[in-house]
Amino acid sequence: RVQQQLLAVRLQAHIGHRQNGRGAVSTTTLRQRWTVLHRLLALWADAGVPLSTPDALSEAHLAVLHRHWSARPDQNAATVRNQAQLLAQLCGWLARPDLIPLARAAGPPPTAGENAPRPPCPLSDDAIAERIDRIRAADPRVALHLELVRVIGLTHRQAARLQPAASYRDGVLEVFWETPKEQVLRFRIAGERPQAVVHTALALLPAPEQAVCPAEQSLPHWLRHVYRLLREVGKIGVPGEPTLAALKDPEAPTPVVLPRETWLLERAGLTVPGRR
Repeated sequence: RVQQQLLAVRLQAHIGHRQNGRGAVSTTTLRQRWTVLHRLLALWADAGVPLSTPDALSEAHLAVLHRHWSARPDQNAATVRNQAQLLAQLCGWLARPDLIPLARAAGPPPTAGENAPRPPCPLSDDAIAERIDRIRAADPRVALHLELVRVIGLTHRQAARLQPAASYRDGVLEVFWETPKEQVLRFRIAGERPQAVVHTALALLPAPEQAVCPAEQSLPHWLRHVYRLLREVGKIGVPGEPTLAALKDPEAPTPVVLPRETWLLERAGLTVPGRR
């Protein structure tokens, strides 16, 4: 507890702000950052190298995390990568920039797909936001639908049938409509923009039975409405303008695919066969 208090005092001026300096992070992001940092403190204490003071951060602490992450290949790579990223930020906050490369290297290596250069986005963030705002003024649900596709990575049919209040829990969005047979897609919502989209969805559609596609509309009718506003109001996907796919957010999470039976057992609080 003393370690946590000392660290909290030292990080007070840093942890609540975005890395790019563009304002404060959301309350959810701040809470997640503290959760990860408390987990790191616990791992160091268990390994016999507690962070006694904020100035004591050393290569030994990074080596502990590298061994821990390497010894558990079953861990979600994206989760570990996020923890390693926060560890690198911690090194900067504690005036140890020399440890930042080691912190980044402690996490899992990028996959082949992550190594491939991403084509530059044809529009700036502000330009994308301006187009989405125009669509939002015409129909907030359509804007939400498009952001679920662009920022979260859902298909149009998944976005239309999503019931946000029934699908989101504890930082995870579970998609069970319009998925491959007997599968559920689990998206961990960790980035700031994905979190903002989910929070907007919950504010707009707070009841569990509410889907993005209004109940009084058929799915084909809704999708035609979405595509029309996308093209006519947002000027996206028309000749000479970028497609929605070209505007995909680089923070879009990669889903974990679960067998539907496993997902149902987990939802019911029952033991999954083969696990303790």
